[in-house]
Amino acid sequence: MKNKKGLRIIAGLGALVLIIGLLILTNAFVGNPIAGAMAKNSAQKLIDKNYKDLNLKLDKPVYNFKFGEYMIEAYSESSKDTHFTIYYTRKETRDDYDYTVGDKFNTFMRLENEYSKLVKDILTNKLGYKDKNSLVTLEKGE
Repeated sequence: MKNKKGLRIIAGLGALVLIIGLLILTNAFVGNPIAGAMAKNSAQKLIDKNYKDLNLKLDKPVYNFKFGEYMIEAYSESSKDTHFTIYYTRKETRDDYDYTVGDKFNTFMRLENEYSKLVKDILTNKLGYKDKNSLVTLEKGE
């Protein structure tokens, strides 16, 4: 009888260790809901402080295990080009607004994609050529 009770205790402890190990491993790769909520809260504070006049929305935080940080996409529903990423770690919250929106990176990418579609349409439908990865690129100042 004592032998069965001992085996049950060992099996229970083994299962507990296995569950804790899986939770730690899962947390390392996908983050956890508490840290995700903290990341979203911190991102909202950053927006309220620096970008409150833009009327931005936030996507769900995504954990990047490679850098150990959460990424939250901020975007405007009224402007195609106003979207950027907020990065959250326990030490800091930062964003790439200055580069993606301020330096007009998003606008350049959107225009490149739109012009590339136009060029592909002209080459294939109007001129009859087979499109072989036509691409339009813009330089700053163009």
